[in-house]
Amino acid sequence: MSTSNDLLEPIAIVGIACEFTGDIHCANDLWYALKHSQDVGSAVPRDRLDLESYCAHMLNKDNDGQLRQKLIRRGYFLSNNQWDMFEPSFFGLSDAEAGSIDPCHRLLMLKFVHLLDDAGYSIEKMHGSKTSVHIGQFSTDHAITSFRMAPEHRSRFHGPNSLLYNAAARLSYHFNLQGPNVSLDVACSSSLEAVHLAVQSLRTKEADMAICGGVNAVYSPETLLWSSLMGAVSPDGRSRSFSVDANGYAKGDGLGLLLLKRLSDAERDNDHIYCVIRDVLSNHDGSDDKNSFVVPSAAGQTRLLNDIYKQADFDPRRIFYVEAHGTGTPIGDPIEANCLGQFFNRSCFDPPLLIGSIKSNLGHTEGVAGVAGLIKIAMCMHHRTIPPNMHFTSLNPNIEAARYNLHVVQHSVPFPSGNNIDSIAMGINSFGIGGNNVHAIVEEYQANKTSAMNKFENDYVHVQRNDMEHKQYFIFIFSSEFHKHKIV
Repeated sequence: MSTSNDLLEPIAIVGIACEFTGDIHCANDLWYALKHSQDVGSAVPRDRLDLESYCAHMLNKDNDGQLRQKLIRRGYFLSNNQWDMFEPSFFGLSDAEAGSIDPCHRLLMLKFVHLLDDAGYSIEKMHGSKTSVHIGQFSTDHAITSFRMAPEHRSRFHGPNSLLYNAAARLSYHFNLQGPNVSLDVACSSSLEAVHLAVQSLRTKEADMAICGGVNAVYSPETLLWSSLMGAVSPDGRSRSFSVDANGYAKGDGLGLLLLKRLSDAERDNDHIYCVIRDVLSNHDGSDDKNSFVVPSAAGQTRLLNDIYKQADFDPRRIFYVEAHGTGTPIGDPIEANCLGQFFNRSCFDPPLLIGSIKSNLGHTEGVAGVAGLIKIAMCMHHRTIPPNMHFTSLNPNIEAARYNLHVVQHSVPFPSGNNIDSIAMGINSFGIGGNNVHAIVEEYQANKTSAMNKFENDYVHVQRNDMEHKQYFIFIFSSEFHKHKIV
């Protein structure tokens, strides 16, 4: 039976695997792209789809050119080489069955092997383990293209292999993982919601280890046309998070996987610990403060922030940086930024609240977006640096940055250091288009100091004792470093 302490035990990230555009095959590749602000986007590959040909009949009637202006021509797409690494025989599959499996699910199986390698675990060790699997997936391109096939071209595999339940089920089946198994779709917050469920499965002792993350692939013309017509996607394929010239989000492929364990188990097993999840929580907007189903709600986001920091008994003043949802939409960015500003309530005499979004680097990977941001945070913890936000010119005027002491990171910001500085803590937001919100609190792991579990009871006293020195450090870097660069 789980005790109240079990239900709040910190969770360690002990393994990371990812695949993103720009030949990003692992977390170190991702960090290199983030650190050097590499623009890894590209035009939509013509060998993947030709959107103009698909909707030529509509363009012929587009007398005012409005549709042509909206059509997506650029984004963040995995190369053919990244999709073609799968070897069916390794997983005991025939070529025929492998060909009917969603490319997303083939990539999940392949990257699961990489995840174990990163964590230092063998396939044999995982075999028969009480490991839960929680995978978020928003894209349904494989089902769309499969159902479009002529009946004579479909095999007996296409039906069962076209549905989203395979995302998690394939991993549990092929690697004999015997904990809870869930594939889920809550739109763009799917992968961080998967992390939420994974943390719960560990805290309730339903699982001893947990695999969580998400996958996304964009390759059907139907999907791109729908996204173009929706009006939330950037026509020029760049996510300009929080910028005055933001014109929507850029669509992207990607995959992110994490291996999680209870912190006490990870320390017992001498695992490499990237960082610690102090808590993660989700809610739904309901209909409060919403004039449309697809518009984010300030009320819902604020409730979530209040709930998680109260539940975790975590002092918001300790948050150094928030990895925001930051899609790059003119409406959504100010709502999120002002909610963060109001909640964290930093005055001009306090340490500034730093914000940014990985979407400015990788585009919006939709069902992967939340875990992509969490992997970014894990690498920030590892390198003790926050990389710059890309494609930012000046702040969206509807963001009350001066009022709330908010700053979009535009150059590499090192972590503060010193014996009197607490371990660094960060927040992460992920929101779904239907109203599902998720927030996580992530803390730096310092093996040579008191474990996060013991620190849990002492955080408030510790923060009170060191608040003045902590504040003085941040005021120093704000005055000496931030003013050297354009930080707004």
